Amino acid sequence: MPSDEELIADLQKTAAEHGEPLSSRTYNKHGSHYAATVEQHFGSWTNGLGEAGIETTEVSDEDLISDLRKLAAEHGETLSFTAYDQHGKYGAATVQRHFGSWNDGLKEAGLDINRKYWEPVGVLKELRRITDDNIAPSQGELRAKETVSPDTVQNQFGRWWKGTVSAGLRPRYRRPLTPKQFDQLYHKTIDLPPEEALPTLLVMFSGMSSQTIIEFSIDWVRQNRDQNILRVPAEITGEEPWLVRLPETWVNPHTGERIPTKLPETLEWVLDNYDEIPIEHFCTVYNRCFSIAKMANIESREWVSRRRRGRTPAILPADLSYTHGANLVRQGIDSDIIKRRLGANGYRPNFYLNDLLLWVYVHDSYEHPDFSPPPVILDPDTGEPRYS
Repeated sequence: MPSDEELIADLQKTAAEHGEPLSSRTYNKHGSHYAATVEQHFGSWTNGLGEAGIETTEVSDEDLISDLRKLAAEHGETLSFTAYDQHGKYGAATVQRHFGSWNDGLKEAGLDINRKYWEPVGVLKELRRITDDNIAPSQGELRAKETVSPDTVQNQFGRWWKGTVSAGLRPRYRRPLTPKQFDQLYHKTIDLPPEEALPTLLVMFSGMSSQTIIEFSIDWVRQNRDQNILRVPAEITGEEPWLVRLPETWVNPHTGERIPTKLPETLEWVLDNYDEIPIEHFCTVYNRCFSIAKMANIESREWVSRRRRGRTPAILPADLSYTHGANLVRQGIDSDIIKRRLGANGYRPNFYLNDLLLWVYVHDSYEHPDFSPPPVILDPDTGEPRYS
């Protein structure tokens, strides 16, 4: 994710090269990021331009409606978000900002809406159609195509992640490992020296986030060390103190066996040999996941950041947390217990239990007792609809 300073510099560079006032459409086409990213950072496109010291012009509703109708007449068909972003005078993000959504803008202009995108199965099939390798596109990539808009996906399914998974695709982030991959990673991890294995084992089996792990203190385990209970204090969680018991065993979904996690004894060794937990920075957690995935020959995936593009090991800490949760769901464990184990009932407010229930439903055809399946999903292998 770019910093505010990087976005401002890129806005200024694009405006200098393509003239002011800078439209969101021009920035989407020529900038290094997207107008939607600017809006996320600064609250609105106009605020972002103001922070960058770039001239802005207020567009009236009437001007937008007139331009929408003009483009629709020229194209002779239902006007899409992307078509207007490419050929319109103001940019589709401006339409969204003025009218609340792209479809509401079309309604105000008296234009037809492509109703096939209103049907959930149509949205899911379109996401599959434009995907090359079963990996969901980013929202920015979707905006660059002549197709359904990210807003339509979110409106239909509540969140982008849920929409892409319902299409049988693998999301770019928080992507659970397959049982075989998790088995490979586990065996490579427990072969490492304990201080090197600890960060990854904590993410794999404790429910702790990487941000919490870097704050790990011996004080968290001192009182309940013999019971393998961690007490994460309220100043870290932002809520009540979070108590979590480190599991001694786990059910390996790849083999069906119940085997040791090795987490309690690994932590015990580290506590006996170090004065403080040797995890200094979140990069320790991230880099350990990357290096172990590489040693385990886990398949790589496309990785895109503001500085590089290329193939990189597939594992991120959030992927492991979601894999741990999915493994618990497969066992049919009560949802309240899973939420407590993962801190999803307050400590990690952005960790959604329903994500895990949906993932296992789509990829394992397992309907957890506490899950209400969506009306339709697409089979990951065939792309055919499955109705609940």
